[in-house]
Amino acid sequence: MRVLVLHGPNLNLLGEREPVIYGRATLEEIDARIGERAAQLGAEVRCFQSNHEGTLVDRLHAERRWASGLLFNPAAYTHYAWSLRDAVAAVALPCVEVHLSDVTQREPWRRVSVLADVRVALCAGRGIDSYLEGLELLVEIAPGPELDSERMATDLGKRLATPAPRAALAKDLAEAVRRAGRFRWVGLYDVGDREVVVQDVHADARHLPTLEGTRAEAIFPVLDAAGAVVGTLDVESANAQAFTPARVSWLAACARALVPFWGRSRD
Repeated sequence: MRVLVLHGPNLNLLGEREPVIYGRATLEEIDARIGERAAQLGAEVRCFQSNHEGTLVDRLHAERRWASGLLFNPAAYTHYAWSLRDAVAAVALPCVEVHLSDVTQREPWRRVSVLADVRVALCAGRGIDSYLEGLELLVEIAPGPELDSERMATDLGKRLATPAPRAALAKDLAEAVRRAGRFRWVGLYDVGDREVVVQDVHADARHLPTLEGTRAEAIFPVLDAAGAVVGTLDVESANAQAFTPARVSWLAACARALVPFWGRSRD
């Protein structure tokens, strides 16, 4: 995964610019933290800042064939620089918009984003962690061979054909889906006759996550030939916005491929 990080105008003054709002970390410190987290995630990053709209467009154009994702804090350009919106649309890279402050709680004009219809997510209001969360999200949702539903179904089919004990097989299948989708946790569960739901745990104060740091969970029903729920595929992510439509579709395909697991005799 190769991520281009673009910073917009006035962010070169971070550390001294309105620290009550933007914090005391400098742009160099932010870039260093992004680089450290990228290394941990196995990603490459290139960081660039400019106070000029056209320069940001030029840089995005120049890096479009190198990058596979975009982490973008357009700063004040967020609210009116339509050329940046068109540039993001033109290069067709998954884009996470980032802001240090919570723009939804500030002046009304700051709540408008020209990137709203071309970004995959917004990470804001968490200081440096907004950038790190956005980077993690990009790595997690990046398109790649792991989103090839047919190939994943074939892989799961091969694993299902092994004579491993049921408990060991469940662990192997869950780990295969977890690694392919880059999730924090995946589990396979037997269920009775009950409702199965998809849940956004970040918005539900009642939820007690299985893992510390879980911010979103999706539970996919596994149906037998008669349409009865025989099990669930339970997926947890550290990113509140991880379950994009494409990834939900991929996980649903995984759930369908796992049907034969519940046809095996229980140990």
